[in-house]
Amino acid sequence: MNQTNKSVSWNWASFFLGSLWLLYRKMYVWGTLMIAVSMAISWMGIPFGWLLLAILAGMFGNKLYLEETRKKIIEIKTITSDLNSQYQMIKSKGGTNLALPITIAVIGFLITIFLIILGTAIAMEFYYM
Repeated sequence: MNQTNKSVSWNWASFFLGSLWLLYRKMYVWGTLMIAVSMAISWMGIPFGWLLLAILAGMFGNKLYLEETRKKIIEIKTITSDLNSQYQMIKSKGGTNLALPITIAVIGFLITIFLIILGTAIAMEFYYM
């Protein structure tokens, strides 16, 4: 992607996982924004809006990650000129966060189960009236 100067490439992980992939890659602002947009699309009832969001994530995930990584490295280089300190800071700011996306996915799953049970209970109450 970098050698060809293209801003569009394809990332299957960001296509299928979307906001969870962003959170895994420690792009918390983008991940939160994608969750909010996804919820808004769902609440507005836009058909196949989720698919458009997934395609956009798949197309621009790599570019977004590259730009965020570059910003972090430039920021770290302005803080210190010591290469060892830079390496340690890059190592701590970079990497991945597996716990957060798993936690979000589990919470989302539990909320979905709760809403299904609640909806079933309400429907049964009206059915037997």
